[in-house]
Amino acid sequence: MILHDHKLSLQQEKAAKESVGEPVYFTAMWSEEQWISFNQMAEDERAAAVEVWEAGRKRSEEFSLCGYLDNRSEGFPAIRQTWHGSEGLAYYLISEKGFAKLPTEKKTLYMELDAVDAKEPEVKRQVQNIILKENQRREELPGTAEDEKGEAGIFVISRTDLLAESEGYIRGNRVILGSISAALLFAGLTNYFNIMVTGILSRKKEFEIMESIGLTRRQKRRLVAAEGLYYCLIAAALTVTVGSGILRLICVYMERQLSYFTFHYPAGWMLAMVGALAAVCVAVPEILCERIKLGLP
Repeated sequence: MILHDHKLSLQQEKAAKESVGEPVYFTAMWSEEQWISFNQMAEDERAAAVEVWEAGRKRSEEFSLCGYLDNRSEGFPAIRQTWHGSEGLAYYLISEKGFAKLPTEKKTLYMELDAVDAKEPEVKRQVQNIILKENQRREELPGTAEDEKGEAGIFVISRTDLLAESEGYIRGNRVILGSISAALLFAGLTNYFNIMVTGILSRKKEFEIMESIGLTRRQKRRLVAAEGLYYCLIAAALTVTVGSGILRLICVYMERQLSYFTFHYPAGWMLAMVGALAAVCVAVPEILCERIKLGLP
């Protein structure tokens, strides 16, 4: 079964269904010497060389293609792929029994280690020693296994090192995004104040009529506070729904772009902002009513 990253059009999906059951086989990869020789050849020499090399490559038994599977479809399991993404790569799902028939050996291509902060320097040192010894072994004994010839060797990528290298970039982004957020917050509060002042001024006559038919000061305070909380609930609902959805999309994008990116939902900040917004929405209308002499104490 061939995996794809949501890249088939409607016509290709139709063709994929029709391809079920077609024969598929695998061949061994070219060696490093063959790739170097191929790149040094002239265009008219490459066709003949490729024909000879292809004839000598190991070939597996034929398999039956089960179809194509979208790895972004709903319910797709979280399987391990390459650490740097799947761009330009084709993935095949095959059983253990089928893999045993391939002209290759099983290899571990990716490994992830988590270290306690206090022990991370020592873990890095030991991992680097292991990598150094293994790469030296491959260089000194290139003929021990045919499929080890020409390998680039193993290497390690530390997320903490990447994070340290990008610290200045991250700090600059925080300053820029923080400034934008502060400007938007100021614009939102200014707009809210303007709406409340205009609304209360336009309703001055309404409050006077309501007072003439028995509206008490406590009832007026409750009415104004309830209207403020109404604005707060609308803003909080939009933040939790639309805001969280946008934040999730940003998180997915950043996880694909930066291997060291980790996301933590700002639940604490969210509660603090909603509480502060509720206090503003309750206090501002009452203060404005008092300032424009509507009779609130």
